[in-house]
Amino acid sequence: MDCIFCKIISNELPSYKIYEDDYTIAILDINPINPGHVLVLPKVHYGKLSEIDEMEAIPIFRTLKRIEKVVAESGCTGTNILQNNGRDAGQEIGHVHFHIIPRFKNDSFRMKYHKVNLTNEMLEYSKKYYISKLK
Repeated sequence: MDCIFCKIISNELPSYKIYEDDYTIAILDINPINPGHVLVLPKVHYGKLSEIDEMEAIPIFRTLKRIEKVVAESGCTGTNILQNNGRDAGQEIGHVHFHIIPRFKNDSFRMKYHKVNLTNEMLEYSKKYYISKLK
């Protein structure tokens, strides 16, 4: 497999590893948005979050919560946790990973988007669709 994260996990490529257990690894992002930006990766290769079984997600989210707590106590004033699914959503590496981004007053990171105005009919349609799929 030609996945850069799989190569980091298998120690074929170097990284700034800050945490590892049987299921996950956490590394410093080498192209950070802010200093202290951490990536949390499952050791098993999954392309998208939806591929992960619920039970397999538990240790990933345990690590995510643990690392976020440490980042939040590092002197920043907030954190963002981001996870992108698919290239159109901004996923650059096809291995599920979570960004924990320390935030600071007046830092330069911005998530800009244009809000979409939806009618009540559109909202009702979406609501019915999601409810039917979640049953």
